[in-house]
Amino acid sequence: GLLRAQTYRTDGAMISIGMNQATVVNGAQVSYMFNTAKKLNGAQGSSIINYAGEVLGAQGAGCVNIAKSVKYCQGAGIGNLCSGELKGIQGAGIFNIAGGKVEGIQGSSIFNVAYSVDGLQAGLVNVCIDDVDGFQIGLINISRNGIKEVAVSYSTEEEIIFTLNTGSKHLYTVFGLSLNSNNFYVEAG
Repeated sequence: GLLRAQTYRTDGAMISIGMNQATVVNGAQVSYMFNTAKKLNGAQGSSIINYAGEVLGAQGAGCVNIAKSVKYCQGAGIGNLCSGELKGIQGAGIFNIAGGKVEGIQGSSIFNVAYSVDGLQAGLVNVCIDDVDGFQIGLINISRNGIKEVAVSYSTEEEIIFTLNTGSKHLYTVFGLSLNSNNFYVEAG
């Protein structure tokens, strides 16, 4: 349809300028604005937003993808939301959120959040509510089984040093701040 296409089941493609809406999609939904499907076996592509209950395939949006579960891929300019399990890749310009287990990769420029991770989280801030069985690569990495250490020390050169260590036992980030009467240093590594 030109502005809106709606059907119960699509075997093939739905293309519109406005909105595509289907209960089951076996194929593709492509629109300028918005796609929605309860079950997607294939791909959704939109410049603004995609929504699907169960995704077996890929969602690609200029702004946001939303799904209940994803197997394979979500890619968005701003962010991806998956309320359940994600098996595959979430890649976004700003954020990724998965309410269930991530088996694969979450990668964004700002932050990633997951319930548990079996794979990789890469972003400025990575948060895993439960355990990480894999790696978190970022400035701040938080998980239940990870390292979360704060330390303050004083050196013989009259420096006060504050450090924050976050990450896993395999890979962690050290963020440090050093103060003395003459200098101020910030270090990360």
